[in-house]
Amino acid sequence: MIDDDRIRAVALTGSEGAGAVVAARAGKNMKKSTWNSEAAIPFIVLDDADLDKAVRHAVSGRMGNTGQACMASKRIIVVNAIADAFLQKFQGAMAAFKPGDPMDERTTLGPLSSAQALDALLGQVDEAVDHGARVDRRRAHSCSRFS
Repeated sequence: MIDDDRIRAVALTGSEGAGAVVAARAGKNMKKSTWNSEAAIPFIVLDDADLDKAVRHAVSGRMGNTGQACMASKRIIVVNAIADAFLQKFQGAMAAFKPGDPMDERTTLGPLSSAQALDALLGQVDEAVDHGARVDRRRAHSCSRFS
């Protein structure tokens, strides 16, 4: 497809190997190309930020498409001076999500896309716990693993 004269540019989300192959082919054909490795693009909050606005955008960036978009904010970096205040507001905003039936108007957090997505998420929780995170069992009622 990249060799086709009707194609003007190429965008890829995928592995480094795939990115290198596509970029080389695009370069050979003098076409623009972009590549996203699905890396954890950071959301950075500096000490002069409007905290309410920063939290609103951090939550939106993390939870758009139920957090299952490749561009979702996976790393949120906050300067120490405001980290506690940010975290308190962020936790409050996240706690407001209501998981449930996606057809129910009251649901604000829909289901994961697949069993693989669930397994990946549970692996991330395990890794976070291994590094010192705590699971709030009062909020983990929707997953029998944490009940």
